[in-house]
Amino acid sequence: MLFGPPTYVTPQRDPTSSVVRETNRLVQVSSFPDDVKKQVTVREALPPKVYGLPKIHKRNIPFRPIVSATSAPMYLLAKYLTTLLQPYIGEKPSYIRDSAHFVEKLREKTYNSAQVIC
Repeated sequence: MLFGPPTYVTPQRDPTSSVVRETNRLVQVSSFPDDVKKQVTVREALPPKVYGLPKIHKRNIPFRPIVSATSAPMYLLAKYLTTLLQPYIGEKPSYIRDSAHFVEKLREKTYNSAQVIC
C-alpha cells in the first residue's frame, strides 16, 4: 500500500536540481541577513532516502517507513526556520511535545461519560 501506484508515482526525472535552484532563489530574494543566506544556501543536495525498519513486534513483520532528509535540498532552510519558530511552539495550549506529554494532558482533564471512548 505504501509503495503502490495509488500512493506514489515515480517521477520522469529527479527533481532535486530544480528544487535546489528554486530554494536558493527564494533564499536570495528573502529578507534574511547575508550570513544566514550564506548558511542556508544549498551547494550539494541529494533526494531524501526512504528505508524501512521492521516492526518485529507485529504479525508478518511490516516495515515502518523512515525518511532521511539530512542531505535534502530544503534541510538547511528547514533547520534554520525551526530555530526561529521553536520559541513560539511551546507557548500554545494545543502543543503536544510527545506521547508522554499527551497522556499527561489527558490526565489533567475531567471527562463525563459521553466524552469517553472505550
